[in-house]
Amino acid sequence: MPSSINESLRIYREIFDKSDLFSSNDDRLLVIDNWLNVPNDWTCSGIEGFHRWRMLLKSDIEATEAMLQCTDGDEPLISSNLIAHWTCWMALINPAVSKHPITAVNKYFILPKREGQKGKPKSVKVDIVADAGRSWIRLSNIKLSSILAELAEMDSLITSSDDDSDSHVDQPMPVPSLLKIGHELSAASIKFIIHDQRPDIHLYLTRLSREEVAESDSRIKGQLETLNLYGIQVHFGIPTYDLKVSQKQPRVALKPTTNINLDVSILIAFTSITTHIYNPAEASLKPNNATEHIRAISNQLYQESGVCALFDLIKETCDTETLQFWTTQENKDRTYSILDKIGGATEKLRLESIFEGGNDSFWDGSRYFSNQMGGLPVKIINDSGDDVPTASFDDFVLRRAHKALNSDGNMGSAGKLTPHTLRTVIAGLERGWTTLTSNRQSIKALVQGWHTHVNNNSSLATFWLVEPRSLSEQLLEKSDRKSNK
Repeated sequence: MPSSINESLRIYREIFDKSDLFSSNDDRLLVIDNWLNVPNDWTCSGIEGFHRWRMLLKSDIEATEAMLQCTDGDEPLISSNLIAHWTCWMALINPAVSKHPITAVNKYFILPKREGQKGKPKSVKVDIVADAGRSWIRLSNIKLSSILAELAEMDSLITSSDDDSDSHVDQPMPVPSLLKIGHELSAASIKFIIHDQRPDIHLYLTRLSREEVAESDSRIKGQLETLNLYGIQVHFGIPTYDLKVSQKQPRVALKPTTNINLDVSILIAFTSITTHIYNPAEASLKPNNATEHIRAISNQLYQESGVCALFDLIKETCDTETLQFWTTQENKDRTYSILDKIGGATEKLRLESIFEGGNDSFWDGSRYFSNQMGGLPVKIINDSGDDVPTASFDDFVLRRAHKALNSDGNMGSAGKLTPHTLRTVIAGLERGWTTLTSNRQSIKALVQGWHTHVNNNSSLATFWLVEPRSLSEQLLEKSDRKSNK
């Protein structure tokens, strides 16, 4: 690395400028979101800690620039973080070192508490979390002279202990820094399982070569062998890499699958009078008060001026000639129970025909009668799963849904989902079918952390979110939520 202030500043600035163009992962979660006036943030391009790392880099640039005001630029830069920043940058941009997607830079992982340990738990630093969490990369800029100094200190302590034979004080021997790092990384990785596997741990000794280690104190080689026993892969040096930024190809728009899994909210929306009526203001609803009624009708008219109504949206998005709607027997039963309590006569008739195959009966009196939509009648999913091929979706969300279902809907920090919502989602995921729902909050909670597993070359959506479109639907959904409590 250069030693002059001018050359160091040049490299600092080059890293900072190029890092502004770097992105590890512009993938998206496989979610179609047709909600109105809601941020549709279903991408997973952010790298945790990357902005903070760039700001540290900027601070070092400013400090070096300030140094130039009072020092000759050809003078050596005695102390700086340049080596640390440069090695981190080389590791970040080289896909042979950090496999995409990269999810974090300079991340600290909590170590398991030892028995009897008091105070806050300690943590260990991982410079780069790559391969969607499956790979941890730690960069060590330790020099051979520092390792030899550690060994000399240990020899001195051993000699001192032998000479002071009358001392009764047990003085623990210092742990070599490489073994300390290795032990902490190994211990922390046990708590962060990805697909039933601990992350691969890579330790890059950026300022050491295999040859100089082989020719030096044999105990250094012994430390590296111990690191291998910890499950840590040791690398020497850091390969240089030239970042080439190419124009990204436009992404193919997400599409639903031919078979679409419906939850209760959509079954209610399908049968709701305000989905079919020519003028939503004419709906014979019984809201809690007149103000609520006026506000709901106003909101629906506003929504429909901005985005398509539900059936129009489906017809625009899907191939209705091959489209087929499905739902679970549980959802069918729940919808019948809800409409039995709250639904009007028209909504109950539509519910009957949506399952029984009376196509004209379903569209009778609807503004869509002359322009009907395929996919009906709604078929019931076979619980055995024999009616469908193996799912093709990434299994992270499916595994998370099963885990939450076995934990009575508990999603940890993401909150709690109702068991019937989880069973609905599982039915779609197991079959590789898009699940159509207006339950946005549940889906947001369910896919939390999906970016650490996503493999989304597919253009088929896992979830399709639409907005609750009418007061009658909201009333019916409110009844459904109450029945879950």
